[in-house]
Amino acid sequence: MGLQEILSRFNRLQELIEQENTGSPENLADSLGVSKRQLLNYIIALKNESDQSIVYDRSIQSYKFMDGKDSEVDQA
Repeated sequence: MGLQEILSRFNRLQELIEQENTGSPENLADSLGVSKRQLLNYIIALKNESDQSIVYDRSIQSYKFMDGKDSEVDQA
């Protein structure tokens, strides 16, 4: 896997989170072509590079950005 492919996945992940349209972790991993574990690694990396927390909201079935860094990623 090349750097361009990784950057493309990160960009797509960020877009879907901003739109609050990721779907379930399993569906998101499938749509990005990665395992669920790799998806969680991407989310953690994105969270570490952002000024916002990333959480999974079960009511809308999507990851979303939240202000602050104190929330943890829900590994639902």
